[in-house]
Amino acid sequence: MADPIRSISATHIIRQFEEAGRLAGTVLSGALYQWGAQSGPNGGLIACLWASTACVLVAGLLSLLLPRHSGPRSKPIRLGDLGD
Repeated sequence: MADPIRSISATHIIRQFEEAGRLAGTVLSGALYQWGAQSGPNGGLIACLWASTACVLVAGLLSLLLPRHSGPRSKPIRLGDLGD
């Protein structure tokens, strides 16, 4: 019988992290909305929009640290090469 710990696929683990991230994002955005709503009727929405802007900027800055891709690693498929 297979060991249940070893039989967990990488895809399953990635899905678990994605679901945890969605849950954390939902909870944190709700808390941020509630915190911002204390300052006025539109404060929650404004706080969420500022937080979203900050996240986009951080993601953009982090993407600058990724290695540059010089070109495709494989040859492109040409229409004449499909059949035979």
